[in-house]
Amino acid sequence: MESEESFLISFNKKSLKLILIIYLVSSSLSFLFFGALKALGFNDNISINSLIILGIIILSYAILFYKCYKCTITENGFNTKAFNITKIIILLITYFHYLFLNFTMHIDSLWLMIFFFVILGALFFDVKMIMTSIILSILCQIIVFVNNPSIFIDKQLPIAESLMRIIAIILTLAGIFVIVYFASKLLKSIGDKEIEVKEENQKLVDLFKNISEISTIILSSSENLSAAIEEQTSSLLEASGTSQAVSEDSSEMLDKSNKNKEILSNLLNANEVVTNKTKDSEHKIKELITITDNNQNSLN
Repeated sequence: MESEESFLISFNKKSLKLILIIYLVSSSLSFLFFGALKALGFNDNISINSLIILGIIILSYAILFYKCYKCTITENGFNTKAFNITKIIILLITYFHYLFLNFTMHIDSLWLMIFFFVILGALFFDVKMIMTSIILSILCQIIVFVNNPSIFIDKQLPIAESLMRIIAIILTLAGIFVIVYFASKLLKSIGDKEIEVKEENQKLVDLFKNISEISTIILSSSENLSAAIEEQTSSLLEASGTSQAVSEDSSEMLDKSNKNKEILSNLLNANEVVTNKTKDSEHKIKELITITDNNQNSLN
């Protein structure tokens, strides 16, 4: 079964506990009732030994029911196999108890208790169980009737009263069966609907889980994209800084080039001046040489 307890399991737990309690309480009350009849002298046909055996049987029921309940309702969950075995045990004990009371308590109207025992088993709302219970109840009625026909046959109208009682038993048992049948169908439909709802809920959970996983992937991709953009931005900023530095260096080199050009121009101008002065000096030297030559010729 699923970890989350289903409606049917919860219902079976509660019904099992309720039926076991009702059975033990009713059995204990029957012991007190028949004991009181014997003690007060209302039914001297009841023997002390029968009451003692009845008390021992009821005590055995309590021990057996306790063990069945503990085997069915365990710490590990609901034991379906033990639950089915417990239902069989309850059926066997029910009609054993019914026959025991009819054979030892010597009260003719005890046969009417058959309906209580059938209804008690019907509280499980199990169609197979109620069918088995009805069959066992009819067999027990036949056994009781064969053992003591007077409890079933009226002295004044034997045939009419017997037929009426048979019809009443059949109709009552049929009514109990119909109620259990439709109740079991209803419980089954509720269980199926619960399973369907759980499956739909699981699909929704899986869908939201997938959406969450996709969202996580998208978020991770967005973070990676953001990191890549930041890295590219950083690279662009670095490249921009480098370009700016290169631009500054280029401007500086251009300035230096202009200065060098200006210096070179100045040097060229100075060289031209020196050249002119050199030519002028050369001209004057030539004039001086000419004058010197003339003076020398004059002296000769």
